[in-house]
Amino acid sequence: MPFLNRDGLLQYISTSMSNILIYQNESSKSEKEIEELSRLLDALPTNLHLDSIPIACQLFDYLLQNSPSIHHYRLLSSCLNLMTIEDRLHRIKTLLLTILDNEQTLQLREFLCKLLNTIDTSASVSFKFDWTQLESAMRDRHDPKFLTYIWRFLSKHNQANLEEILLLTLPIIQNNDELFLLLLIELRSTKIFVSMPSFWYLIQRSLGDSTSNNDRTRKCALYLLKQILTNDEYKHIELREEKFNRLLVLIDDKTKQFWMDFIVLYEVLEDGVVHLIKPLLTKFDRLLKYSLDQGKFVGDKIE
Repeated sequence: MPFLNRDGLLQYISTSMSNILIYQNESSKSEKEIEELSRLLDALPTNLHLDSIPIACQLFDYLLQNSPSIHHYRLLSSCLNLMTIEDRLHRIKTLLLTILDNEQTLQLREFLCKLLNTIDTSASVSFKFDWTQLESAMRDRHDPKFLTYIWRFLSKHNQANLEEILLLTLPIIQNNDELFLLLLIELRSTKIFVSMPSFWYLIQRSLGDSTSNNDRTRKCALYLLKQILTNDEYKHIELREEKFNRLLVLIDDKTKQFWMDFIVLYEVLEDGVVHLIKPLLTKFDRLLKYSLDQGKFVGDKIE
């Protein structure tokens, strides 16, 4: 290979791809060709940019339709990079729809999520996607793992579309907290959500979830709360609860210390280390007193 020029290298890759398709009914020959081509592609410098190869589309489609395995991972990734922009965008759409399809095998969907990680996210700049399909998947409570992979791929260049989907679904779906937390973390900002009661109910439910298998949900909710408290953009947050006809001041100069104390206690109690808990027990009195005072203040305002 070191003796081939760029044109010779492209010709060699194209011929090898063609051989894989020719040998598709002869598994031993096909697998040998795949192994040799994959080894070559792995050896190429990462900064080497090659022109598109038309047959890369055919090989990609063939592998995808025949239950690709981890053995084909490198080759599929290279096929995408050796396509024209238009062909690549078409295949990316196919990948996303396949991942969203619950009828597909778990193994295939996990494999495609891994493949999605290798694609340059700049490809999603001009990507035309039916956003209602993603919204429907969220409403149908698809596996958070798969939706998060797709969300992460789209989030860099499609923030507005994703925020709109969250704004529509967050107030009406209350049984997929882990998914919403993971998606909110992927956004660059939660600014448009902090005035929504449903956002804070999500944080409240997740922090109060005592089931042993929801450790990640609690940690995600705590992470979001920390991000808000440490961001100077959120110096004052008020929440209008129409249901109870009240206005709550969640964050201001007075409440920030309360929340910081709460986070310290929450994290220490989560770890359950006795010698760390005892020195912090005095904070409970401060938190309790503040909570009671605020409850009395809100009660007086409602009356």
